[in-house]
Amino acid sequence: MEPADIVKYISVTAVVLLLAVIFAISIFVEKDKSVRSGTYMAIAVALSFVLHLFSVQVVPFGGSITPASLVPILIYAFIFGFAKGLLAGLIFGFLNFLSAPWFLLPAQFILDYLLAFAAVALAAAFKKTKLKKTTAVMLGATLFGIVRFLMHFFAGLIIFAEGSWVTDSLPVSNAFIYSFVYQMTYVPLDTIIAIAVIFFLLKAKVYDRLEMMAFNKKGIQTDSPGETDKT
Repeated sequence: MEPADIVKYISVTAVVLLLAVIFAISIFVEKDKSVRSGTYMAIAVALSFVLHLFSVQVVPFGGSITPASLVPILIYAFIFGFAKGLLAGLIFGFLNFLSAPWFLLPAQFILDYLLAFAAVALAAAFKKTKLKKTTAVMLGATLFGIVRFLMHFFAGLIIFAEGSWVTDSLPVSNAFIYSFVYQMTYVPLDTIIAIAVIFFLLKAKVYDRLEMMAFNKKGIQTDSPGETDKT
């Protein structure tokens, strides 16, 4: 077994144990709204991180397709709002970096790991509109995918334009074109996978049950606008 695989399995085991502890704690603090939102954030980030560990790298310098690793934090951001979604995205991005620490410039680190995933907060962008929940969630997830693509694109543009990464394998000399093509190889597909899974969860009413659990509600109007109804 390769050392990288050992690290991966240890990480998965640690995160699973963390999830067990978080669920146990949530039983006792369930009535505290602020603590409950923090508990769900930890669960969402942990689940996203576990799924991210099983990603498939499709490009040589970073960038991979994951088994819907963005879904938990996207759902969390929509349910709990922009501010909490922003924090969840930042934490996930930092864990993403720790799992495979690699960067060449500070600006690239900020764009690739922090801003790209902090943009998950945009999932809540249409929450308080009059759009139906399914439409609001789909638009929010799509907006996140677009902004994430732009953050990765700008990071690549900085690296290649500055000549910070020199290799004979570059297919083109133009940094703009190369960065665009590079991000297109994995970001759109990874986003589409996440959106497809979320759409399925919405149609299967799984999303509604998660929302009910998050706010300790007995019922929810599934055809209501994106914002959660208050009891």
